[in-house]
Amino acid sequence: MYKFILLIFILKISINFAYPLVNLLNNTNTYELDFYAEYKTGGFDFNGDGKQDFIISHFQTNKLYLFFGDISRYGGQRPLKTSMIDGINGFSIDIKKRDLRNYFIAGDINGDGYDEIIIRMSNGQLKIIYGHAGPFNNDFSNFDGISGFVIDYVYSENTPFASYQVLCDRNGDGIKDLIFNTLDGVYVLYGLKIGHKYPTNSGKFDINLISNGTFGHIMNLRYTINLGCGDLNNDGIDDLVILLDGTGSVSFGINNYPSQYNPDLNGTTGFTMDIEANRFKWILQIGFGDLNGDGLKDMAVISQDSKLIYMIYGKKGGSWKSHFDINSGNSSEVVKWVRDESSPQVFCTSIYVGDINGDGISDLSCNINSLHYTWVVYGTSNQLPAVYDLNIESSPLFGDSRGFVIANTAVTFSTWIDFNNDGVQDLIIYFNNLKNYILFGEI
Repeated sequence: MYKFILLIFILKISINFAYPLVNLLNNTNTYELDFYAEYKTGGFDFNGDGKQDFIISHFQTNKLYLFFGDISRYGGQRPLKTSMIDGINGFSIDIKKRDLRNYFIAGDINGDGYDEIIIRMSNGQLKIIYGHAGPFNNDFSNFDGISGFVIDYVYSENTPFASYQVLCDRNGDGIKDLIFNTLDGVYVLYGLKIGHKYPTNSGKFDINLISNGTFGHIMNLRYTINLGCGDLNNDGIDDLVILLDGTGSVSFGINNYPSQYNPDLNGTTGFTMDIEANRFKWILQIGFGDLNGDGLKDMAVISQDSKLIYMIYGKKGGSWKSHFDINSGNSSEVVKWVRDESSPQVFCTSIYVGDINGDGISDLSCNINSLHYTWVVYGTSNQLPAVYDLNIESSPLFGDSRGFVIANTAVTFSTWIDFNNDGVQDLIIYFNNLKNYILFGEI
């Protein structure tokens, strides 16, 4: 563990230092949040002002708080507090305490340029809040079909199944679709155009309008756990990754679906792979981005035991085998990331793929709950070996300024966001001193 941390501490990094000590945090490189060990997501634009917002839970008040970017609206007041949320700087969302731990996402599913907020509830509901320019009430609770709506579906609190949702464009119409799983299937709710809203009855959307083909389609896959979405075959339509207790799969996107879509994954329609789901509901196990700078989307997937990351290179055209061999050793197709190949160690609990250092190539970030640090490895156009060992003795990172580690972090839940609106990604993360900080990124 200590060798691994030391390795990347000595690297020259994009934000000049790796924040190894909390006493290095100050008003020039961070912004403190008065929130304790909370769940968060960011990088979306709810109010359509072109600046990135974030949501964070708050267990003391049993609410979610939406903070609008950018930082100038807060007048230099530190730290960010719940009392700053007034309908102008953001708003709160009433929620049951047990649901504060659920994963929430955001994206524009009705084509009006404002990102929606999607929250999973433990009572078997998805709650969707429509993004808009305002005005905003200080506290949101109205799911009336106009400001927001609810989708009811079957869910058991005592199972990891039917607990995930993702956003992507599954039918290639340029609008994000909402994909979520139930115990009996995976539902794809198609996005709407030009600001239309979904039909509801007393604020509730009938899930049967998805399964009958009116507003989407269903895949009859039972007991799925984790989902991911991105354009791995680079045809302009996003593909769907489905992980469960058995063999995982990638289903390639198409323009038109029957109401029930259950393809035979033959390499043309998609493929299977030997990766199982991590049952921990609140992690990101899958990420998409251009990790090697060739202009094509790649996929990164964490193994079930958090000891391996498989980076599968995307391609445009060509063929895929019906079963993709993640351990083929063919470095032109897949790279296996590991910490100590001889005895793999846990090194990635939750993953993020995105351009952190602003060079146009996606980077890979991982939180490690048990070891209390977060690491970043920058994407590169250099050819990588079939096994990318991050251990100090053999790491291709050594001395090459390819990443950094943030030490003394706690829990898994962090999010990347350009909160100070400078064009560079910032990181909201929780430290062992029981405080959340926004760490400003620099090029």
